[in-house]
This record gives sequence, structure tokens and C-alpha cells, in this order.
Amino acid sequence: MNGGARSPSDHGAGAIDPVVHEPVRLTLMVALDGHEADFTYLKNHLGLTDGNLLFHLRKLGEAGYVTSASRRVGSRRLTFYRLTPEGREALDRYREVMRHLLGGEPPR
Repeated sequence: MNGGARSPSDHGAGAIDPVVHEPVRLTLMVALDGHEADFTYLKNHLGLTDGNLLFHLRKLGEAGYVTSASRRVGSRRLTFYRLTPEGREALDRYREVMRHLLGGEPPR
């Protein structure tokens, strides 16, 4: 590709980001889209175990899609998660690819 232009083939099944496409990670990214959330909220909201949530947050972090920060809230120390700019871009690309594959908007 030149200059960031996308060709129609950029929107086929091969364009699906496997990190985002995994159902738990996709749900996590959508939950964090435009929001920051702490570990306990995400665990309860998504109905995940500690280990399962940690696994998927780690995968998203390794991809550069989610970042975390710990801070004190009252007497407790909580870890908050949010999408990085790259994570937001990846989620937007995923939405675009899905719209195209499902017969919605034409690729840009």
C-alpha cells in the first residue's frame, strides 16, 4: 500500500485482526471504547474469572491496544484499564472490516 491507502483486499477475511476478533477481547475493547474501567468492574460486567480476564487483558496489552494504571481510590488501590490510541484504531478498523464483510458500507 502506498501512503496509507487501502485496497479492496484490505477488507477481506484476511484483514480481520485476530487479537480483536476473539470474542472476550472484542467485548473488552467495546466495553473500554471511550471509557476507563477498573478490574473488578470488567470482571463483573463481563462475567469472567480473574484468570480469564487477566489473560485477555495481557494479550491486549501485548498488542499495544490496552494500557493500565493503578491508583488509590479511598483506602483501596485499583487498577484501571483503557484503550490506547492504537487500540481505538484497531477497533475502528475491525468495525469497518465487519461492515464490509457483512454487506454494509463499502470499504474506504
